[in-house]
Amino acid sequence: MSDHPIVPLSESSALESVQMLCNIVRAIREKVFVEGTDYGVIPGTGPKPVLLLPGMEKLLRALRLRPEYALLSNKEDFETPLFYFRYECRLIEIETGQVVSCAIGSANSMEAKWRWREAKRVCPLCGKETINRSKRDDGWYCWLKIGGCGGQFAGSDSRITEQQVGRVENPDIYDQLNTIDKIAQKRALASAIKIAANVSEFFTVDVEDMYQTRLTAKVEDVVDGEYTEVMPPHVNGGNKPWAKTPERRSPAGGDADAPNDDPSGWWRNVLEVRRVKGNLMAKHHLTLETAMQQLGARLSDFATADDLLAAVAAHLAASSGAAS
Repeated sequence: MSDHPIVPLSESSALESVQMLCNIVRAIREKVFVEGTDYGVIPGTGPKPVLLLPGMEKLLRALRLRPEYALLSNKEDFETPLFYFRYECRLIEIETGQVVSCAIGSANSMEAKWRWREAKRVCPLCGKETINRSKRDDGWYCWLKIGGCGGQFAGSDSRITEQQVGRVENPDIYDQLNTIDKIAQKRALASAIKIAANVSEFFTVDVEDMYQTRLTAKVEDVVDGEYTEVMPPHVNGGNKPWAKTPERRSPAGGDADAPNDDPSGWWRNVLEVRRVKGNLMAKHHLTLETAMQQLGARLSDFATADDLLAAVAAHLAASSGAAS
């Protein structure tokens, strides 16, 4: 912490300081922020938009603040398994070194989004999650279009009906260890930004409230896909990569053929599409546009975002197998 003494402001100076901060935040919101990138309204959480990580980073730059994280407590039990991280985030004024705000955030592996996974039926022949119920009879089929083998099965086939489906313990929780750690830091940062920038008038940053609404657009996945370390401002010749305004794109990510008469389609949810893009890039190094070209399909061909991700994974697995 800084050794600089805290000097009380006069009434006029205090008013001027608060007014200046309000003007900065309003100007950034109106002239810099891009809806869907820096902030967005999550269905079911009310009219107030949610401040997203890119927006937080821009506020840090504008207010000349840098974050410092301190790990307050943690637990890493690989036997249980249980992973827990609790961080303190301090926002420090770059010029003076004074702490402007301080907040705490935590995350743990027992949270529903990391503890559980939705198990799907797998094909008894090829082992892929491409099993669907036939619309013509009560049987099952392995969907060839999304990488399945095309197998046909009776509706009473125990190899399919006895499979455990729905909510099950996440078998890959260890893959989420770094994500849980970073989300704890991100939550601390969000609370610290809320204090330092006084953004409650315009935005909410309380992601815990959003989790409780059980939205179709899974906010926790969005955060995971977007998380980047917040670093001090660049000093290499004034380079400011954050200053470029992102291009506005349609929520469907270029799926111009998506039907316009279905406003409830998942592909029209900006955050859900962003989750898909982040998943494709992180796991397969693919853009959404490239993935759709390889599948020869449209976003609207898939009932849910997870169906699309499963189709891409199956397609890539089939292509890899054919190549070998």
